[in-house]
Amino acid sequence: MGGAAETGQHVPEATGFSAVLSAHNEADAATFIGRMAELELIRQLLVGGTTRLLTLTGPAGVGKTRLALEAGVRFGGVFPNGVWFVDLTTIRDPAEVTSAIVESLGLPDAGPAPLHERLSACLQGRETLLILDNFEQVCRKPPTVSSMGASNPGLT
Repeated sequence: MGGAAETGQHVPEATGFSAVLSAHNEADAATFIGRMAELELIRQLLVGGTTRLLTLTGPAGVGKTRLALEAGVRFGGVFPNGVWFVDLTTIRDPAEVTSAIVESLGLPDAGPAPLHERLSACLQGRETLLILDNFEQVCRKPPTVSSMGASNPGLT
C-alpha cells in the first residue's frame, strides 16, 4: 500500500504551529513555580533521550496538564513541525481519539482515505510533539498512538 507521496495525493498540512499551544496555556510561563525536577526529567527523556511515548501520572488536580503544557512551551523548539495539544477530556470512546487529533491539527475530516491513514500521512516525516490530555481516561491500550508512532518516527 503506497503512501500519499507515492500515489500523488495531496497531503494536507497541519494548520497551525507551536503557537497553538499557547492558546491552551492560560497560565503565564513566568508564574510556573516548582516542578523543575519533573521538567528536567521530561527534557532528558523527550529531548535528550530516545523516549517517544511519555505518560504523566498522578491524582486529578495535581497539575499534569499544566506540566505537559509547560514542557511543550519550554522544549517546543526541538520539534520543528510543532507542538499540538489534543484535549480528550470530553471523549469517552477510544474510536474518537483519531478524530480529536485530526481536529486539533486542523486537518479536513473528510477525504478519500480512512481517517487514520490521512493522519499518518500528515505526520509522516515530521518532528512533532503531541500532548494528549486525559488519554488514560479514554484508552487503557493505545492502538491509535502505537500505530501512529510506529509509522511516524518523528512523532513524540
